[in-house]
Parts: sequence; structure tokens; C-alpha cells
Amino acid sequence: MTDEGMEETEPAVAAMLDADEVHEATVESNNGGRGFARNIERLLKEKHGNKRCVVKWVAQIQNKEARILTSSAWVSRHVFMPHNWKYKYPEFYRQLTSYQKKGKNKHDDAPDVLAAIYERVANPQKTEFRVRSA
Repeated sequence: MTDEGMEETEPAVAAMLDADEVHEATVESNNGGRGFARNIERLLKEKHGNKRCVVKWVAQIQNKEARILTSSAWVSRHVFMPHNWKYKYPEFYRQLTSYQKKGKNKHDDAPDVLAAIYERVANPQKTEFRVRSA
């Protein structure tokens, strides 16, 4: 998690996907994510010679707050964080532990990504994800 611009994050994500030998990556296409996904795929091929990682994008059209609240019980039971995650990933920890059911949450990327994981695991055949293979 970072507030860095895409010129920093695109190469970093492509390098991470290659180093970790990821075979499929899904990027939310809202707010410029489709271009982000295309650039990651391009960087994987051009800079890393990686053609095995399939980069997909998904348009998220459901209400974010409702998705987060709906998934929270499953996430609490099934997602385990590493030892000392509070210190290893302080921003992720802060966003997750300070999320408010009611009120404005300035930063909600951490609970949002966990809600997305829940949706993919709980509904693997669901066609509403609008996934497009790159």
C-alpha cells in the first residue's frame, strides 16, 4: 500500500508479480485501473519477459461500504495476518482496525481488498465480476 503515483507503482507491481511467479492477477478497473492493468501486463512482458502471468481487470459496480460490511464476518474467520503485521504493515493495520461502520472512512483500501477477496472466494463462478482477460 502506497500513495505513490502510477509511475512508481506499476513497475513495482510488475516486478512483484514476476518475482512471486504469480499466474493470475486481478485489478479493479474503476478510476484508471484498466490502464494500470494494461501497463502492468506490458511491463511484465517488456521488462521481465513474463508471458505466464495473466492480468485481468474487473469493474466494481456494487456499493463499497455494503461489500465491506457483508464480507466482514467471513474475513474475520478466514483471513489470518502474519505475526507482527501491525508493525510490518502499519497503514494496512490502521485502515483495517479503524474502519467505521457508520461515518466517513478517509482510507478504506485495506477492507476493500479483503472484501474483494471474499467475493472471489465465495462466488468463484459469478459472472457479475465483469472480468476481461488481458
